[in-house]
Amino acid sequence: MKISSIPCSLSLPLYISYLGVVSSISENNPVTYEGLPLGCWQKEDYKKQWCEYPGSSSGASSPCRQEIITDPYNPENTCMRLTLPANTIGGSAGGMTADIDIKENYPTGSVCLDQPFVEWKTAFFEYQVMFEEDFDWSKGGKLPGLTTYPDTPTGCIDNSDFDGNSVRYMWRENGQLFLYLYYPEKQERCGDYYAMSPTFYFAPGTWYTLTQEVRLNDVGLSDGYIKVWIDAVLSLSLSNLVLRRSGDLHEDDIKMDCFRGGSDSTWASPEDAYIYFDEFKLYGVSACENTSSFWKHASNSSHVEQKTHKNH
Repeated sequence: MKISSIPCSLSLPLYISYLGVVSSISENNPVTYEGLPLGCWQKEDYKKQWCEYPGSSSGASSPCRQEIITDPYNPENTCMRLTLPANTIGGSAGGMTADIDIKENYPTGSVCLDQPFVEWKTAFFEYQVMFEEDFDWSKGGKLPGLTTYPDTPTGCIDNSDFDGNSVRYMWRENGQLFLYLYYPEKQERCGDYYAMSPTFYFAPGTWYTLTQEVRLNDVGLSDGYIKVWIDAVLSLSLSNLVLRRSGDLHEDDIKMDCFRGGSDSTWASPEDAYIYFDEFKLYGVSACENTSSFWKHASNSSHVEQKTHKNH
């Protein structure tokens, strides 16, 4: 897989897909895919996608919590199924957790980067997610989002102990979706929750596309912002944010987290459960690129191939 990054212009997208192809973004060059072997996601296949071998907490290869399967509602589609084991919380044993550091994993001259990396001030991150039919929501859990590597605040931390951000999601009781945000001015030690507007609940057995845009602030100013789209509909917009205190930090990491919790067993479920993922996409914009024109361009070919929803 290759990612292209072009100084002071539109960065070509990194397409991360469990079907496995990279394509530049254009109406005349849509995303196409090659199949991966069904079953446990093997180390070499994982490395082809992420340019790193899976860690023990990733849930890939061993133990086998990430599996490549046929979409249960569309036999023509292949996706990844993540197992959340019964009576577990946290990513090490209960799902997946990993930092996908774009700058570190995709060095210039490697098989994954064909042009010099430009440190991103704005990043767009998108993927498709589906919860299995009869999914037990319990008290909630984490979903992947962007962060500032290596300063990736999580896990109940004082604001004075970090300078960056993590912009993940959480589902909560009954499947309600929140943006779950750590940033230098957060109000709660264990992260701030922001509900969608209008309030949004996942329906089990349905594919959804989640897209987030994170624009870092200029250091010393409160001019950062975050936007979230659900199926291409703007559902949350936060502005006047301090998302970093250091100019050395950039939005260049995926916090690949999905697990139940929460910090105690009351967040667990008594049964195994499945969450499905597909078509991860990451776009980066340097400090000198106009993000509004970028998003107009990107949205023209975003959601190129909408999933078949069970209830359609």
